[in-house]
Amino acid sequence: MAWLVPPPAAKARSGKTRAARPRPRWSRRLEERVIELCARGDYRPSRWLRAGDPRMLAGVAVMLASQESFARTRMLALAERLHAGMSAPGEFGRWLARSPVQAVRFLPMLKARMRAPGLPAR
Repeated sequence: MAWLVPPPAAKARSGKTRAARPRPRWSRRLEERVIELCARGDYRPSRWLRAGDPRMLAGVAVMLASQESFARTRMLALAERLHAGMSAPGEFGRWLARSPVQAVRFLPMLKARMRAPGLPAR
């Protein structure tokens, strides 16, 4: 039997849950902006904070810490400045599960941008 309205038990429980944090928006424009920031090798937290949601960008910084073209220590320190605790495996795992950033798409685009002419030498 299909319910057209939630059963009474579900209605009672629904008011007791915490409000979910809205997911940060991730558009092509924001993706391109973050790729440009990463490709330039600018590790200043002030620049990253202006680029978007600090938690999302902290996750990006941790993701980049695993890439050989980025300084692991600096990227993890940047991630911690943006969102305390992001460099911990549990927090980063939660970020990976919920983030709209897809490493399989983001990292190849970043590598291509880093090879493109017009960037200052790193």
